[in-house]
Amino acid sequence: MLIPRASAPYWERVLLGGWRIVKMVGEYLEHALQFERMASEATDPALKESLAKQAVAYRKLAKERAERLNLPPIPTPQNKSP
Repeated sequence: MLIPRASAPYWERVLLGGWRIVKMVGEYLEHALQFERMASEATDPALKESLAKQAVAYRKLAKERAERLNLPPIPTPQNKSP
């Protein structure tokens, strides 16, 4: 399909914009995983709590974005037994 040059930016926004929004869900989850890893490695209780809260915030952003886009539910982390 040929897209007239005047319309190209519109189509780029439509086609690529949707991809960028979905990509954001993945990026939010990636950040959540990074903060969860850092929290698991932290020895200072205050830092551990702060990092864990940040991970929860990123997971919440990913969940909200996925719901707005009617994407499948975001997986929740499995609690590991000590």
